[in-house]
Amino acid sequence: MGFPTLEETFDTMYSTTWPKVGTKVIDQMFYKMPLMYWFTKTLRKSSEGGRWIGRQIRLRTNTAGKSFGRGATFDQVDLDAVTMTRFLMRNVGIPLTRYWEDEQINAGKAAIVKIVQENMENTVSSFKQLLQDLFWATTPGSTDPLSLPYYVREDPTSATTIAGIDQSAEADWRNQYQDCSGNSFYTHGLKFMRDIAMLAEKWGTTKYIICGKDAFSIYDDVALEQKRITDSKMGDAEFTNTGWKGIPLVLDYDAPDDSLYGLDSSAFELNISPNAYFKWTKWKEIPNALDKVAQLVARMQLICTKRKSQWVLFNISA
Repeated sequence: MGFPTLEETFDTMYSTTWPKVGTKVIDQMFYKMPLMYWFTKTLRKSSEGGRWIGRQIRLRTNTAGKSFGRGATFDQVDLDAVTMTRFLMRNVGIPLTRYWEDEQINAGKAAIVKIVQENMENTVSSFKQLLQDLFWATTPGSTDPLSLPYYVREDPTSATTIAGIDQSAEADWRNQYQDCSGNSFYTHGLKFMRDIAMLAEKWGTTKYIICGKDAFSIYDDVALEQKRITDSKMGDAEFTNTGWKGIPLVLDYDAPDDSLYGLDSSAFELNISPNAYFKWTKWKEIPNALDKVAQLVARMQLICTKRKSQWVLFNISA
């Protein structure tokens, strides 16, 4: 039996390295992404798979209740309050190309280990940025997962269908919003935050606040003046954070710079198919070339089942 060829050695290294480090690498990736971190910490990351994920959404309340006396009757109301919504699963992937010449150059054992690790780490890092871009997209593409700004909108009253429901026709399918244009956040910001959070908390609880660079910088100045401290709940987070009324407030550089989002995370979940949970495809030869390519893929969807307890402040300025 002869020694393995260089190509076989690289095949073995790639096939054995990812199973050993895959879950760890992906977990580390999530811990560096403010939005994904919270889903992981609050167990709002689920695994179902299939073509779509069904969730019941309650749009109306029963208004036929009343106080009553002897012999009273009640109106019969066809409430039709619950809608079953289908959230279509989406595929996300990124390629890794193995160039034949690079493998010939890096033929030593140490060099092989290094190039395999670097290629995988670079691919995962690039996948992280891809997910950041997708989950902060204002208008997701037809094959993209849905995003946070898709659900928590600056104008939730327009005639727009969100997850199959027309928000203009259903008042209970709209998030809270506040345009801060023309108002100094130093003067009015804390009041805006308090008032909009109080509106949202009629339907849920703000548990996480996430914002862009400019909004975080302005809030941080206000927080220092108010002698607020970094929130202890985020001690293991690998990104900048502070707090507001005991609620973690975190910076995400991919969020809109002048916006601040208050989230009831119990209404959000990130569903990732167990059959495509950041898995590598097989290596495929590129036609008419010596190079090979494989893809790191995931099948997922961001789901929101209650928009009325979510809020956004936008056009924030000093």
